Amino acid sequence: MTTTASHYTNGEWNSVRDLLPETSQDGDEVTAALEQLGYELFTTIGGHIPTGTSIVVYSRPETPRFFIEICGDQGRCEHFYAAQTHDALELLARYAPIVQAAAISSMAGNAEHLGDSHAMNETTRW
Repeated sequence: MTTTASHYTNGEWNSVRDLLPETSQDGDEVTAALEQLGYELFTTIGGHIPTGTSIVVYSRPETPRFFIEICGDQGRCEHFYAAQTHDALELLARYAPIVQAAAISSMAGNAEHLGDSHAMNETTRW
């Protein structure tokens, strides 16, 4: 059974045959399949921040030039293709704030816990 994926070009979404094999499930399998298709890592947004939310972009010389994967904090990922550079940049401008919001929420939560440990240290001082 052929699976389809979303493809963004010149402001429009279409459904196209997915280039990834259906068997590619985990990160290493997806990366290997993308490399076989000529894709190389272009950038990662949020991958080093422990929020679990990230956008990974791969590129190659031929169309569709960009493969974009968005992963949520529960480990579920969705992917789609962008035809050209301007399409990929438009989508990144649209979706990067999701990663930014997750990072801010994570930092706010960590700061709140730091405040709790600071208050605990204040009460346990002699």
